[in-house]
Amino acid sequence: CKTLTLAHNFNFSWKDHLNSTLEPLADAYHIGMETQDVEYALIAAVSSSANAFVLGHDLNSIESKLNEHAAEAKSHQQIPMYHMSCIYLQAVRNLLSPTESPWLLIGPNVDENSLLQYQELKVDDSALANLFIIKLYLAIIFCQNDKAIEYANEALLHLNGVQATPAIPFFRFLESLACIWALKKSSRVQALKLRIRIYRNLRLLRKWAHHSPSNIAHRYSLIKAELAAAGGNVLNALSYYEQAIGKAKQSGYLNDIALASELSGRFHRSQDRHELAQHYLNHAANNYRRWGANTKVHILYSEFPDLGSQPE
Repeated sequence: CKTLTLAHNFNFSWKDHLNSTLEPLADAYHIGMETQDVEYALIAAVSSSANAFVLGHDLNSIESKLNEHAAEAKSHQQIPMYHMSCIYLQAVRNLLSPTESPWLLIGPNVDENSLLQYQELKVDDSALANLFIIKLYLAIIFCQNDKAIEYANEALLHLNGVQATPAIPFFRFLESLACIWALKKSSRVQALKLRIRIYRNLRLLRKWAHHSPSNIAHRYSLIKAELAAAGGNVLNALSYYEQAIGKAKQSGYLNDIALASELSGRFHRSQDRHELAQHYLNHAANNYRRWGANTKVHILYSEFPDLGSQPE
């Protein structure tokens, strides 16, 4: 159980497609429960669901599995894994069902404001790292630019808790987007610091994309697209958006197809190309719907009435 968990979540995930970790982690979970290695069994189970979330797998299926993992972790007093499963569970629920502030992880199983009170999390802060990474992701998805950079800064304080996991490249991708979006409202000194973070992440993502293109290449292209768009380089931005969408399709990351399409649509809209903008935004809405992110679909149709009425 321990060997499978460490090998596939902390090693092979840096080269192979992240999807290839799911079955070995499921095997690790069953082996661990059979041999009473409950701690690593639940690490494997929750890690598998977290990876499925990052991959853009069906949110309803992920919700069902996380419900089981949370109940099992609670019954075995595995508090860090219980909180981690609840963090992802609440994020999934916020995406599935419309809520007023979907970037806030507050529900029947988790309250983000009370997590810091648990002594177990002060020793092993992997749950807190995941908390702020997921809040950052939700802020990105729901276009909360100011909150995104705030959550990125908080996640950095706990990043050691998730070293070598798939959460690291995921965070560097999200941090880069948050920094690019923060450039508009920053002073000259702040902008310099933000650009240092962006280019540092680009170097890391380029290296990781070389070794694991199926997981990283489309995200690297999307960062390049947003950076070109922020700098007013229209042709480069258009080229990189197309690369990001195409590579995300090849790798099967449904959530990233949706995000790249949405950002491309918003860019076309800013350039007064309304027909192209509508095409990409419709494509984004369709893929968000396939993912199960009903909250995001509802917001998109509310923000852009020219997309038409939302399908039942």
